[in-house]
Amino acid sequence: METLLDTEENYNYYRTRLASIGGENQRSCVMSMLKFLLSNKLATYFNWAGRKNKIAFKNKKIMNVIYESARLVFGEINGPYTGDKIIENAVKDWLKLASNRLSYYDSKKTNCS
Repeated sequence: METLLDTEENYNYYRTRLASIGGENQRSCVMSMLKFLLSNKLATYFNWAGRKNKIAFKNKKIMNVIYESARLVFGEINGPYTGDKIIENAVKDWLKLASNRLSYYDSKKTNCS
């Protein structure tokens, strides 16, 4: 994904595509964007800061795309970049719960079989 975002055309496509997902508020919008972008399995390899042998999500180009997409949808809430903390916390929470979601869906599949 990071290499894909090196070209301006792809970067702009993903920014617009993610903005089209929308949501009730910034938090739900960002959660929906992440659900679109990452499987729960892939998300288990990341956390915000890259601690405990995981990959830092905050440094990824896709994180910049998420910031910009959320700003396209909701504008600058209460001034420039004040909504970034909402976006950041949504990403942290979504990544933190990835293993729980993965376990839940795996157990659901097992019970249905």
